Amino acid sequence: MPREFLSATALMFVIALGFPPSAKALDPLTDYLGKFFFDQIGVGPLWDVVTGKPNLNLLDKRLKELENNAVMRGEVRDEVRKLRESINERVTRDEFRRMADRTMAAISTIQQRLDSVEERVERLEVENEDLKNGTKHARDAGFFLSRGERYEAEHRVYNAIACYNLAIQLAPTDANLFRRRSRFYINLGTPGVGIADASESVRLDPTNVDGYRYRAIGNLHEKRYDQVIADSSEVIRLAPNDAKAYSDRGLSFFHLNNFDEAIADCSEAIRLDPSFVAAYCTRATAYLEKNDYARTLADCAEAIRLVQDQATCCSRRSSCSQP
Repeated sequence: MPREFLSATALMFVIALGFPPSAKALDPLTDYLGKFFFDQIGVGPLWDVVTGKPNLNLLDKRLKELENNAVMRGEVRDEVRKLRESINERVTRDEFRRMADRTMAAISTIQQRLDSVEERVERLEVENEDLKNGTKHARDAGFFLSRGERYEAEHRVYNAIACYNLAIQLAPTDANLFRRRSRFYINLGTPGVGIADASESVRLDPTNVDGYRYRAIGNLHEKRYDQVIADSSEVIRLAPNDAKAYSDRGLSFFHLNNFDEAIADCSEAIRLDPSFVAAYCTRATAYLEKNDYARTLADCAEAIRLVQDQATCCSRRSSCSQP
């Protein structure tokens, strides 16, 4: 079959998945993924022509190669990983096609969200008066940092990111700039970008506590609990009295069903900050999993005392019944 036909068909496959035929939709990542999935669904050594079942080892290998490809980043890579982990011996070629459709749709949503943030920020960069007029500030990273901090105080998030972007262009080895920008991206619902910034921050400065902290928060959004534990542990090593780091690590231990470790970390968070409501809630839930109703009730009561409208803890308390 001619390669030109494959490329054209791959393009049709991409459009059929819901991508509009525009320059923005047909970016290199989308085109690459469309061709990849078309090649995997096609007849070949991957699929048994009689049963329609895959060679599981070969399919897993190819999806791992895709997952580790340099074009994959953050949330997009996670979607490919989810697809790979959902493959089992019952999957047929038709089912794989539907699974690939869902993966591509999820990636499309991620791309659209990232594009929305980036387009808005880029517009503010282009409109920057200092750059347009070539003022003395146009080459001053410190100026854009100060302006970004001002926007940050005014809760003008996109303006702040635009200023930090300009500052990073002028001072690409300043870990503090990446750290600041990472928090905004995480809060805007783009944790993959925020995690990348936080990672660059700690690469440039391995003692940057907030870089590890923000990466832990981003990974908590992404439910990468092992990574949250690793980064929170690094925060604790650098800042032993950080109650939030203990609380985040405790929550991650809880999600991994390590209830004793969760209780220990939340107890330390509470010792450091007796008003830390989230730590009481996590510890209460861990006690509930261990059928320790008395301690569950005590933690819920304390959390409710601290925050009267703490609905989660109210729910935990109502779940308790004495044996």
